[in-house]
Amino acid sequence: MDRKMANKFASAEIERLLQEQGITHLHIQGRGDHLVLYSLEDEEKTNRVRFTRLSVNKYQISIANHRGRWGKTPFIGTIPELVNMLVEQFFFVLAEY
Repeated sequence: MDRKMANKFASAEIERLLQEQGITHLHIQGRGDHLVLYSLEDEEKTNRVRFTRLSVNKYQISIANHRGRWGKTPFIGTIPELVNMLVEQFFFVLAEY
């Protein structure tokens, strides 16, 4: 599967999983092997979480700091595993400001 198609499927899955949790204020943008989850704050994109594709089903997440710079985490898993972990353990990253 090519990168563009993989990003499309993974983006749809992330969006669906977040919506199931009532999280509708976040948006997704593909950039190469990355899927960037962001919010719009005063009409400016604010980076939240980046999913980096490592293989067909495995991603690693990075979390943006207050300046939008990425901090790589050791967390690797499938999209459902990582979204579930974000919702349960890192809810503040997904919170609406």
